[in-house]
Amino acid sequence: MFVNISPFISRNNLDGHFFSVHNKFKEIFSMEYKYLEISSIGGLNDSFCLSILPNELKSRNNLIEKVSICNIASEIDSFVKSRLPKNESITYHIYEGNLNLFLLALELADKDPNSKIIFNFHWFQDEKTLIRDLFENSQYSIELIQYYIDNERLFLSCESKVNSQTLQRIVKRPTPKYPTFSVYSSTYKKVMKDLIIVIPSSQSEIDFLHKSLKRIITVLSGYKIICLGHWEKSNSKFNYSHLSDLGLDLRLGYIPAEEYVALLNQSEIMILPYQTFKWYKSGSSGRLEDALAHKSFVIVPQDTSLYRDNRKLPFTIGYWRCSTLSLISSIFYILIFKKHVVKFLANYNFDSSVSKLLLYVSKIHN
Repeated sequence: MFVNISPFISRNNLDGHFFSVHNKFKEIFSMEYKYLEISSIGGLNDSFCLSILPNELKSRNNLIEKVSICNIASEIDSFVKSRLPKNESITYHIYEGNLNLFLLALELADKDPNSKIIFNFHWFQDEKTLIRDLFENSQYSIELIQYYIDNERLFLSCESKVNSQTLQRIVKRPTPKYPTFSVYSSTYKKVMKDLIIVIPSSQSEIDFLHKSLKRIITVLSGYKIICLGHWEKSNSKFNYSHLSDLGLDLRLGYIPAEEYVALLNQSEIMILPYQTFKWYKSGSSGRLEDALAHKSFVIVPQDTSLYRDNRKLPFTIGYWRCSTLSLISSIFYILIFKKHVVKFLANYNFDSSVSKLLLYVSKIHN
């Protein structure tokens, strides 16, 4: 059996990322495929999910259970014991995992001797914090993790090179970069793109964008600029009014997958000013993968793994964190030199498809 364990999923990726991955795995593994949605931070309620899930998922044909695990220490053990099938070989795939889900992975390995666990770290804060939370606050040890890896029971990966290198230092075993991908297919078009997408994740980033864009807004008069909300629950806390005053089109709520893809196809530049939260220094971003898949220029802070992991790509541009002048310079760089790379981009082969993940997972499962 193959069990796909999905973490907390937001409304904006229910009919995109989550549905696509679920569909692909079901197609590959057929009747032996099941999925389990777990939230380690509370979770969405069932009626909310059912109201926006595609019809095929609403039937719950492949669902083992939707469950919220809030207190890992007290709930994981009973969760695993009560739900594991008896005498059946299972491959568990846990993607976009955090520390709590990694503890679940170790519990699965401990309680189910016939299992394989493919675990992907979405992000972790830093090496010191990870070691403290893993080994000082739980019964697990580095030696146990090494044992599971050496016996091909546990397959670890991370979504960024920075985290891969950090985890490799800790466990002293290879931890490859997870095959990140975009679920939205793209056909590169030679038509002139006229859209700039900005996605701030905090109030300070909104203010930073306003300060930067207002200085060159007249230069960008040929572009439509759209601001997408980052976290739906956080949007109500943010003040976007000064971006609206600059003429930006605000899309802060739920965006259907087909509309999101249309925006990606039209966008020439995506600005991800992720400079507030620590995890972007070492984590990854699905938005960035989507932009790269559609061969949009992506502008990100230079001290993030988003830039370092992708800087060799011709459409990834870095700017100095919190520097208005540096961000403006990056935008001008694209405006000036874009005509020289349009033909090159059209022929550039960047594999961003989910097939990379399917190949990686299938080799382990089989």
